Amino acid sequence: MAPLVLDGGTGHELKCCLGQAASGFYSAIRLNEDAPELVEGVHASFLAAGCSAVTTNNFVVTRAALARAGVERTRLGPLTAAAVARARDAVAASCASTRPLVLGALPPLGAECYDASLVPVSVEQLVEEYRELAA
Repeated sequence: MAPLVLDGGTGHELKCCLGQAASGFYSAIRLNEDAPELVEGVHASFLAAGCSAVTTNNFVVTRAALARAGVERTRLGPLTAAAVARARDAVAASCASTRPLVLGALPPLGAECYDASLVPVSVEQLVEEYRELAA
């Protein structure tokens, strides 16, 4: 069985493409809808480099990130769907000999880090949000 080779940091690569210090929220969320060709191009570059899976560009699409940006929580689903569409479109357009996988991203919740002491919600709330993100 061949090893599974994942893509790189899509959000960070988008920041490099923009040539500016775009916020993580902007690169992860807005570009999926506002510049789909840019996001698909980043996915395509990873596929051309030989990766066998791309991850959706939604790492910071969380309730907390939406609230910090003043975006309604009802946008979580559509924003995640846009990220999935960008990855699927890039995979569909790829010339890979075997069809690459599209993997969803499940980010840290509550805070933009992995320090559990900074997450102000219960385990039950975290499970609920992860279920919402994965749906």
